[in-house]
Amino acid sequence: MAAGEPPAGGGGGGGRPAARVREGDPVVLDVNGDRAVLATASRGAKLRLRRSAISLAPLLGQPFGAVLRVSPDGRRLEPAPGGKQQFEWETEGITAARTNAQLLDENTAQGLSHAEIEEMKRGGTSGADLVEALVRGSATFEGKTEFSQDKFRRKKAKKFLTEVTVHRPCARAVCEALHSRDPKRLAGMRADTLSLLLLQANLGPGARALVVEACGGVVAGAALERLGGEGLLVAAAPASGNKSLELIRAFGLPRDALSIGRQVPITRLVRQVGGGGGLEGEGEGDGDGDGDGASEGEGEGEGEGEGVGQGQEQEGGGE
Repeated sequence: MAAGEPPAGGGGGGGRPAARVREGDPVVLDVNGDRAVLATASRGAKLRLRRSAISLAPLLGQPFGAVLRVSPDGRRLEPAPGGKQQFEWETEGITAARTNAQLLDENTAQGLSHAEIEEMKRGGTSGADLVEALVRGSATFEGKTEFSQDKFRRKKAKKFLTEVTVHRPCARAVCEALHSRDPKRLAGMRADTLSLLLLQANLGPGARALVVEACGGVVAGAALERLGGEGLLVAAAPASGNKSLELIRAFGLPRDALSIGRQVPITRLVRQVGGGGGLEGEGEGDGDGDGDGASEGEGEGEGEGEGVGQGQEQEGGGE
């Protein structure tokens, strides 16, 4: 594949991302507001939720920001009614005079037994209906403060409901999702550290940047996101090939954003630039002596420069 072409199943062409999820699109899934998962939306992808491998096919065609929830049988995802999260409770009629002073934690306030709850689950009762049944069965719920009522509902909802919100990938979301799952993959880099790197580098449209990292391509992907398809980025990978920058694919960047990226092995960069020889193609640029011609020579001179992100595998949905 020629340098600058988008990776297969990536963000596609054009500069404007799609408003709805398409086959092969990278997405960030927010599970109950507690866990972020990188996934690839496709008919064959699956995500493990509540001990079940659930197909991600229902994500296709959904707008970014859509809320889906696990069906009562725990086997599939289905759109939430009205696209509203079940954690958005409506509280009314709560007076400031109510307090929790008379409440005792004795596990005797709930009228529903464990056997009755399990029977409701086996009968196909939805998570939302089950939470409301627990509210009605609580002898102390009406006496709780508004804050305590909301806390009670959220606690029960997280136990009996599983909701998934579909987000478009961005530097912060990708970094946070990876850091929460495997910090070593990012060399311990958090989202705030990544933001400081981008700030100190003063990256913006039209900038020319050299990125040397060992974070799987997250720094390069964030830099490409900042450049917005204008400028030039050379990513020096720790080893030959594209495996070391595979996480660029998780950003779902469009073709014009990827087209300004070039990748070279760091050993070749050190050998040629450190030795004073410059990258192949040096001097073929506009001749202003600032090294632009050297960078642009990658991928043009002898065809050895590789387009950033090509041939990389996307983060699967089986997390």
